[in-house]
Amino acid sequence: MSLIVSCATVEIQRQSKPYEEHGIIIRVIDIDQEYLSYLYEYNLAKLYYEVINNSNKEYSSYRVLIEVTCKDESRFTTWTSGSTVPAGMRITDYTYVDTAGRMVISSEVKTIRVLE
Repeated sequence: MSLIVSCATVEIQRQSKPYEEHGIIIRVIDIDQEYLSYLYEYNLAKLYYEVINNSNKEYSSYRVLIEVTCKDESRFTTWTSGSTVPAGMRITDYTYVDTAGRMVISSEVKTIRVLE
């Protein structure tokens, strides 16, 4: 008797496409997610993102909606926010998204809201 084991590799897209609105460009630049072997599931996904203000306005705060897609094609969203984005500046930050134990394979910025 022989046993054949097949393991499919899944490519993770660690960076999202840039999303631009109001002179602000935002994109996910990395995804970090740990597999918890004792639970047989994945932990919260940590999404690192950058915000670039290409406008000549300073924004006092922003809110961003990010959607992640998991290996099983399920989707989860998270809102994150930050303060002060000076004109012409780039900032980086991170947020978490709960994927109910599923593995994240990609992310997409869906919308951004800014306050002057």
